[in-house]
Amino acid sequence: MKQAKRFRLSDDLLRLIIFIVIFAVFAVLNPNVVRIANLVSLFNNMVYTGILALGLMMLLVLGTLDLGISAYAVFGAYGTLSFCMTYWMGANLWIMLLSAAILGGLAATVTGALIYKLKLPGILVSVATSNIFYMLLFLSGYGTGNVPATKIPPHMLTFNKTNLFSATVGRITVQMNISVLVMLILAVLLWIFLNKTMTGRNIYAIGGNYEAAERMGINIFRTYIIVFFLAGALAGIAGMQSYMKQMSVTPLGLQGSHSNALAACIFGGTQLGNGKGGSVVGTMIGVMTITLISTSLVMLGVPSYAQTFVIGVLILASVVLAASKNIQN
Repeated sequence: MKQAKRFRLSDDLLRLIIFIVIFAVFAVLNPNVVRIANLVSLFNNMVYTGILALGLMMLLVLGTLDLGISAYAVFGAYGTLSFCMTYWMGANLWIMLLSAAILGGLAATVTGALIYKLKLPGILVSVATSNIFYMLLFLSGYGTGNVPATKIPPHMLTFNKTNLFSATVGRITVQMNISVLVMLILAVLLWIFLNKTMTGRNIYAIGGNYEAAERMGINIFRTYIIVFFLAGALAGIAGMQSYMKQMSVTPLGLQGSHSNALAACIFGGTQLGNGKGGSVVGTMIGVMTITLISTSLVMLGVPSYAQTFVIGVLILASVVLAASKNIQN
């Protein structure tokens, strides 16, 4: 007789259930969490971390822990902003997003090329190059002080007022910013790239077994350049959208802001250097979970160090779960 197949939840479905459970716990602790305004705010708040996490997820699957991804966000976004403030105050916001993507992508490509050529751990190279990019902003005179709204290109300020929809619930008006749509479009495009193209599949092959991928004839260097450029481009877009939502800009305000994105990737199932995990869906569920925890703890009046502790526990649990599954397999 054939043995009956055991029902097994998919990893992404399990993470979604965990998200729902966490959401339910916070709803019990603070009923305001389930208000429409707070749910819309959740999506608005996850844009920067979400786009950054998509890029970081690709790098982790490739086998590189890149801690400089927030530097690419700053370099792409503030490099574009400084140029527009000096030469083109009337620049269209979509052109600024494209420019930030290109600058962020080029910055990340430098890191990727060095990692490949020098055969050094990505964490070492990325820390070094990120400090160099930050210093370039200082040397250019754009790395200090706040930029007030009066000096920011006007189209950037209109971005914060461009919404997918606006609705009044009681006395509260809720607005979902267009940046949420941009994030979702990028997520869909990345899913197609990773799952429907040869280069996308090569990323998992290289992360799973570098030597075997090389023997199969995969162009490792080309794949590195593509992945790092795309990751940097996503970071640049994330940084520019973050700046566009602010009424004033702190040049290095995004410095070191990769921690939540990294936490989202790990909770989303991405495993460093074995070609496993790394799904777009899992990463976005991770972003939703991390954003929910951060915003809900703020609403409960929990201090920031306690928030870091909770997210750290979540990351550790995800790592332990992944390790136990690998041992069983």
